[in-house]
Amino acid sequence: MPVRHARALTVAAVLALSFATYGLMKNRVRMPAVESLSVETALLFLRFRLLQGQLSHERYRDVTTALLDALAADGRVTEVFGQWSRDRLLGPAPPAGAAADDARGGDPA
Repeated sequence: MPVRHARALTVAAVLALSFATYGLMKNRVRMPAVESLSVETALLFLRFRLLQGQLSHERYRDVTTALLDALAADGRVTEVFGQWSRDRLLGPAPPAGAAADDARGGDPA
């Protein structure tokens, strides 16, 4: 029984810490709520389409790079922009054999 309680407390602590970090980042960005939510949604949507196989790795990286470059040029998010991992946002590089699949626009299956 104590192990279950420890797991529940760990999950609760991780959730609380992740929400606190998210809230801190949102407060540090000098961007109106609608615009910041639009950026978050765009990044999530692009990653979702990639995971669905509807967007090739190459196209995902191109579009996400363009979005990140536009954010860097904007200037309102410079405080937090340096804290982002651009490589993590762009995702892993496609496997060597995926170049032919990307040319077709998605998963070979």
